[in-house]
Amino acid sequence: KVALNNNSVQMKRRGRQSGGSVMVSSQLEEMVSLCRHVIQSVPSSGSTQQSMTNIATSMKIIRTMVENGNLVQGSELWGYAIHLLEDSVRREIFINLGDDNGRLQWLEYMYNSREK
Repeated sequence: KVALNNNSVQMKRRGRQSGGSVMVSSQLEEMVSLCRHVIQSVPSSGSTQQSMTNIATSMKIIRTMVENGNLVQGSELWGYAIHLLEDSVRREIFINLGDDNGRLQWLEYMYNSREK
């Protein structure tokens, strides 16, 4: 028997990975890339909450405009307003216009400018 201690034999490492190691590494890289893509495409809970708050605010304004006689519930303009406010940028504009008269003028402008 030949006794070998840890210091007497040194293994030379090659600069390349084994076939199985390469495959696992490639799959891990693909998985990380996919996870990054999913994370970037999913809105954060904060932005989802903000969007839901803006929808509720917009609908409250629409209801107030109906109650004050600025809009007729069920009318073509009323339906168009709700459809228009599905877009987050337009919803922000609508909320921040300041008063119902300005909102009504903007809605009428957008309605008359739409593609027919």
